[in-house]
Parts: sequence; structure tokens; C-alpha cells
Amino acid sequence: MHEEFIYSLKKIFSSKLCPRDEALLTLRSLWTSGYQVVLSYDDQSASRHKELWPAIPYLWANKPNAEELIYYLECQKRLGRPEGFFVAGLNLTTDRCFIASHPRVSLRTLTMENWNHVKKWLGDQKPGAEPTCLNIIAGDFIGPVPFCSLVIALNKKLL
Repeated sequence: MHEEFIYSLKKIFSSKLCPRDEALLTLRSLWTSGYQVVLSYDDQSASRHKELWPAIPYLWANKPNAEELIYYLECQKRLGRPEGFFVAGLNLTTDRCFIASHPRVSLRTLTMENWNHVKKWLGDQKPGAEPTCLNIIAGDFIGPVPFCSLVIALNKKLL
């Protein structure tokens, strides 16, 4: 199934996939080369495909509220950043007990209820290569909130 899925991804993105042996990986070098996608795939079958990058570390708090999420990410930042790419996940999650005791709450409503706290924290972050800087940011339900504009504003801090 992995091979079939990888084949589909390669077919969909074709020449836009940046090969993992790309020496200098910057946004400018990607655009110059015509690449638009860096595809990380966390399975051994990916190693046979030069278009697929190995697993990118994902800092995932696995917490149901913004305070715990931010505490986790701040602890990870104090430990220092992983080598190369890494993702700071702003994803809130719950367990079965929480879901059973809060039948009207979904991951979407959980995200929306916590957004203002996450937004403030995100706006205070720094991009770059320093040990406490963020690299890649991921979140759920980014359409209804100004996630993209916040990430673009973070990148402007590099100018």
C-alpha cells in the first residue's frame, strides 16, 4: 500500500518534487529549480525513492488545550532544535475520555476555542536558525483563522 501511495504522490506532484539530495535548500533555490514540494514520508519504502525525504521530526504535544500545547513547545525549544527541518505542530488532540465527556466538542471547536491563545504565542515566535527558532509550523483548521498571514509575518522578521 505504501508503494501504491508513493506512486500516486509522485504522479500528482511529478517535476515539482524536490529530490532529497538537493544540496542547498532555500526557498529561492527551490523556486529557481522549479520545485514546489518537499515531500517527507515516514516509512522504509520511501528510501528507494529519490524524490521523497525521510521523516521530518514533528513536535506534537498531544494536548487538548493551548496552555499545555504551548508549554510543551516551549520545553522543546529549550532543549534545542533538531537538525535540519522540523515541524512545530499546533494541533490540539484529545483522548476517548475527553470525547465521551464532551459530546458537543470536536477537534475543530477545540481549535477555535483555543485559537486566541495559540495566535498570541505564534505571533511572538522567531523564525531562523537559532536554537529557539521555529522552522516549519503546522496546524489544523487553518482556513477559518489567519494562520497563513501569521506565518508570512513571521517570515518577514527574517528580512
